[in-house]
Amino acid sequence: MNLYKGIHIIVIQLGNMKKMRIKNLGFSSGQYLVVIDDSVAVELGVRPHERVKVSYNGREVVAIVNVARNIPSNMILANEDILEELNVKEGDYVNIEPAPIPLSIKYIKDRLRGVRLSYDEVKAIVEDIVSGRLSEIELTALVTATHYLGMSIEEMYYFSKAMIETGERLELNKKPILDKHSIGGVPGDKTTMIVVPIIASLGYVIPKTSSRAITSPAGTADRVEVLAPVELNIDEVREVVLKTNGCMVWGGALQLAPADDKIIQVEYPLAIDPFFVPSIMAKKGSVGATHVVIDIPVGRGAKVKTIGDGHYIARYFIEVGRRLGMQVVCALTYGEEPIGYA
Repeated sequence: MNLYKGIHIIVIQLGNMKKMRIKNLGFSSGQYLVVIDDSVAVELGVRPHERVKVSYNGREVVAIVNVARNIPSNMILANEDILEELNVKEGDYVNIEPAPIPLSIKYIKDRLRGVRLSYDEVKAIVEDIVSGRLSEIELTALVTATHYLGMSIEEMYYFSKAMIETGERLELNKKPILDKHSIGGVPGDKTTMIVVPIIASLGYVIPKTSSRAITSPAGTADRVEVLAPVELNIDEVREVVLKTNGCMVWGGALQLAPADDKIIQVEYPLAIDPFFVPSIMAKKGSVGATHVVIDIPVGRGAKVKTIGDGHYIARYFIEVGRRLGMQVVCALTYGEEPIGYA
């Protein structure tokens, strides 16, 4: 069936800007995406995977361009992320014009050459990740460069801090706030599901946010979801924690360190996790954690193969936590067999 058959859209040319009616692509991807005809792309001077600014009633987004043939030249197709952000309905007029290349692209190229990044450079990258200005290709370049070149302790802190500052925060107005995390990689890890209720029952506050799978078939949030909903919004989490002292939820639904969730989307199909230190510490900082225990499984089947590597990683967590105002303790645990009986 021809997707475009029978669709008639009016377009008005205004200088370097096109005013077009928008058509909903009918899916959400977590990134702002548009599809335009190749003739429109030539007219605007943009190529596939470059950017256009889409604006409506004083609101705007920068979207990644996809180019196709045989699309009516008076049509712009946009995913649901754009319609929601602009509060625009299908058939409304939107303005489309070329958008400049983000400065963060230069910093990613620097990273590919092994250059260490400053906080301002890291912050620019994280802000562009959150705003959707970076394509998946550009984000993949950052992830793979970091996987092979590693990060300095300063960069780990910079990414953690920038991720916290570009997302929501869980304000509980209580202290201390406890938290725990395992870097994962061992099948059957159900520790969170046991520890969190115990800590909460003792009167301590433990707002546990967990990730879905990154390098394994299931993450803690996936396991908890078998028993209870994990996609709570931040107000629901606050209500649950104030009532019960604890929670177990998926961090990706809360907009806590949202850059981390977009990075994970790239890491998962590659089965790599180079951002695990800032990823974990940003989530802890976003919930206001003051005391954190990090579980580092060590062994042939785990992410960390030797005790020596485990000690190095523990130092990273402790130092980044110190800079973020947290007291961090790390436990190196046996990671050569599944945890528990199932």
